[in-house]
Amino acid sequence: SKLGRDISNALIILDTAGLDPSNLRYKSAFDWARGIVKIDQEHYQDRMGQMLILNAPSSIYYFYKAIVWMLPEKARNRVRIFGGRDTWEQVLLELIEPSELPSDYGGSGPALMPTEPSPPQ
Repeated sequence: SKLGRDISNALIILDTAGLDPSNLRYKSAFDWARGIVKIDQEHYQDRMGQMLILNAPSSIYYFYKAIVWMLPEKARNRVRIFGGRDTWEQVLLELIEPSELPSDYGGSGPALMPTEPSPPQ
């Protein structure tokens, strides 16, 4: 009520740029996904408004197809996978106020990563 609007679910953005796709071949990746789904279902049911997976190589798409059966149908319909920036930037701008979205993602908010290294102290 302090914000003047309902904040009952979340937009989760997962940027997979730089992910080593070979890590998805291990059983531990499936165990991690299963654990996340279990925690979400037990403690945060219906909190995920949407999940956007950005900069996804094809291996992410296939990994998702392998684990999607673990998700409740309602959650499955809330996950969207995007390749390059040209496929997701407009979607983010439709969902998030440009001033709230970091410039790294097409908004006018502060960048998440500095473009210049910090000077040594």
